Parts: sequence; structure tokens; C-alpha cells
Amino acid sequence: MDILTFFVYMFLMFFIIECGIIFRQSDYLIDKNGKQTINMQPKYAMFLLLFVYILIVGFRYQVGVDYLNYESWYNIYCKTDKFPVEGQDRGYLLLNYIAKLLGMPFTFINIILTFLIIIPVSKSLKFAKFLYPLFFFFYFTIIFNESLNVMRQIAAFFLWFYAYCLYFKKSNKKKIFSIALLGFFIHKSSILSLIWLPFIKLDLFKNKYITLGILLLSCVLGSVFYSDFKNIMMAGAGLMGGNIADYNDSWRMQQFELYSAANQGEGIAKNLYLVIDFFLILSSTQLKTVYNKYHFSFFYNLFVIGEILTPIVSANTIFLRVNYYFSLHKIIVMSFYCHYLWNSKKHLIIKKSLLFSILFIYFFLHIRHIINNDAINHYQSVFFN
Repeated sequence: MDILTFFVYMFLMFFIIECGIIFRQSDYLIDKNGKQTINMQPKYAMFLLLFVYILIVGFRYQVGVDYLNYESWYNIYCKTDKFPVEGQDRGYLLLNYIAKLLGMPFTFINIILTFLIIIPVSKSLKFAKFLYPLFFFFYFTIIFNESLNVMRQIAAFFLWFYAYCLYFKKSNKKKIFSIALLGFFIHKSSILSLIWLPFIKLDLFKNKYITLGILLLSCVLGSVFYSDFKNIMMAGAGLMGGNIADYNDSWRMQQFELYSAANQGEGIAKNLYLVIDFFLILSSTQLKTVYNKYHFSFFYNLFVIGEILTPIVSANTIFLRVNYYFSLHKIIVMSFYCHYLWNSKKHLIIKKSLLFSILFIYFFLHIRHIINNDAINHYQSVFFN
């Protein structure tokens, strides 16, 4: 285990969670004379969060599977004026063009992508500020490590997530549309986020026992459904044409499957996550009641779809990434659940024990992931290379 890597990622995680604690504060304060003043602490915390996160993540050097690929593509583009990968997303091409025009190194692109992740992550929960510390905790333990490798798609997800959260906060429609459009230009797969629209009003998984049954069936028979799912996806890719048609290729699919097989986690981790999901689903009726005004049902339905699809698509990296548009809602749903367990007045010992068990499991598996992926995410900074 690399001590520097462990220290940097642990420091970043706990620093961001501390900022989340400050974000829960009111935007305004009342002084002794009854006068309303702006609370500057959340603003200072936001500045520090952005500064520290971008300093560590944005200025990283050769960290992540895709880093060298993207860096080499940019270097080729700078020398030849032609981007070496056809069908690249327009937003990312524009970002490369701007960097080249300004004579900037590849780090500039990395910083912008980091910014496009951390801004929506840190601003989305203005409608439910009490969740911030837990939301940041689950962001790190669920997707942070992967965000160092799949930056564009994760940025696209969080931009759309931010757009929907702004809609719930009744923000300006032009702002909402602009943020969603930016997500689409960064990664065109984010168009799948339009599927979220019906769930603003639709509660698909009302019966928790039927939901548990479907999830269990998916876990047991997911590999059986995979072949049919792959055939449907490949046929759809072929019909869409363009660079997406490249996925209608058996050899390419086999490479994704081999990569997934080589990176499969241990069964015990999957089983622990599954048990936690079962407990959460059993509490879904209470959660929908308690957090109704925070649109819990919307996030919960998308989370359940993601959990059902995960066992089916886990054999293929590209399908797992597509499923991010559902599965990553686990971050906010787990935040709601843990907040509920902490504040529940009934069965205190049982619920507090369950809460601390969940936090320990996610934290322990996060640490294990850092250690096991030392070779991929071994931390280096441009300042020391």
C-alpha cells in the first residue's frame, strides 16, 4: 500500500465531509438586534472545497486507467490538428480545442472535467442541505475512485442530477436546460437521463416485497438475462449508426467482458451491499413518508432500477457505465436512509447499530478499494513530476 495515496484520499474525503457539515447551516443569521445578515461560513467552505478538491484531483498526474489515453490523444491533436478518435463528444472536442488554442497542457482539460464533477456534487442538495455530510461520504465510498477513470460520464451524470435537483428547487428553467445540455455535450450517453422524467410523478416500486422479489430474482438469474440484454443493446447500437455502431461488434463486446471479469470484486462485498439494500427497501414506505417533500420516491425508483440492472450488466464494463444513470442514485438514497436511521425515535439500539454497520462497511470497502487499486490510482501530482 502506498502511504501517500492513502493519506491524500483519506484527507480529501474527511475534508469534504467537514465542508458538508458547514453546508447544513442557514444562508442567513440573525444577530442580537434581530438584524438578518449573510452567513459567510458556507461560502468560505465552498471556496475551500473547490480549491482543495481541484488542487488534488484536477492537478493529479497519470492517475487512472484513461489518463494516458486522453493525454496522448490531446498531444496528437496538438501536433496534427486532428483528433485521433472519431465520433468524440462535441463538448470534449471543444474543450481540447480551447486548451490547444490557449497553449495549455493536458492538465487544463483535467481541471475543467474535475470542476464539472465537483460543482454539481457540491451544489445539488440545496433543497435538502441536511444530507450534505452523508451525501459526500457516499460519493467517496461509492464512486470517487471510479471518477478518476470515467470522468466525462460521471461529470455528465452529476450535471443532469444537478439539473433535476434545480427543478425540484423551482430554479430558472433556462439554467436547468443549460446544465442538462452541457452534460449531453460532455457525454452523449447522458441523453438516457431523459428516462428519469416520468419518475417525477410515477412511483413504480410501491410494494416493497415485490421489489425485494424482483431484486433477488435479478441477483440469482442476472447472468441468464445478460445474453438477451447484450443482443438487444448491440442491435440498438447498430441501428443508431455513427460511432455508437462500433458497439455492435462481438469482438469489442468480448473485450469489455474480459476486462469486467478481471476486475470483478469479491462475493462478500456484493453480498454485504445486497443485504444493506434489502434493509433499505424494507424501510422504503417509511422513507417515502418522512422525506416526501424532498422527492425521495423519484430517487428511490431510479436507485431500484439501477440495483436490478447491476447483476445483469456486471459482466460488461460498457453496460455497467450506462447503468450509472440509475445506479448512482444510490448515493442520495443511502444518504436519506442513514439520516432516517440516525433520527428515528423507535428501536434506537437496532437502528443505530444498523447505521454504524452500514457506515463501517462502506468505509472499509472504500479503503480496500484504494489499496487494491494502488497501481491504477496511485496518487501523483503535476507539481512533483
